[in-house]
Amino acid sequence: MSAKDTASANLVEAVVARGRSVVDGTGERKLAGETARVSVGEVKSLRAAGYLVDPKAIEVPVQKGPKLIPSDGPSMVRLA
Repeated sequence: MSAKDTASANLVEAVVARGRSVVDGTGERKLAGETARVSVGEVKSLRAAGYLVDPKAIEVPVQKGPKLIPSDGPSMVRLA
């Protein structure tokens, strides 16, 4: 077994967290929602830092609220 085969055997797949990107064990940059192949030893620390999705955690939905646009606000403010 070559060193490259041994290195790829120590990689596991994990999903990249929303708003993050990771350079995985293969050298490719993976964006949020993509599956990255990361070494077994780094998975725990990357999950704790928020770079990888924790499969046991409940996903927080994206907040969709009203958008505030400055031009929709008051056009003139008077100070007394």
